[in-house]
Amino acid sequence: MDKDIYWFKASVAPLLQGYDIECRYYEEGDFGSLNQVLFNSTLKGGD
Repeated sequence: MDKDIYWFKASVAPLLQGYDIECRYYEEGDFGSLNQVLFNSTLKGGD
C-alpha cells in the first residue's frame, strides 16, 4: 500500500484532534517533489 498525502488526510489527520494541520507541496526540491505536513497545537508541534 502506497502512503501518500491522500492516505494521510484520510487515515491520520482525523486522529489529530486539537491540532492545526497544514499540507504543503514543493514541486522541485533537492530530492525531487516533496509533500510536507505541519501539525501544531498549543502543547506540541512537528513537521
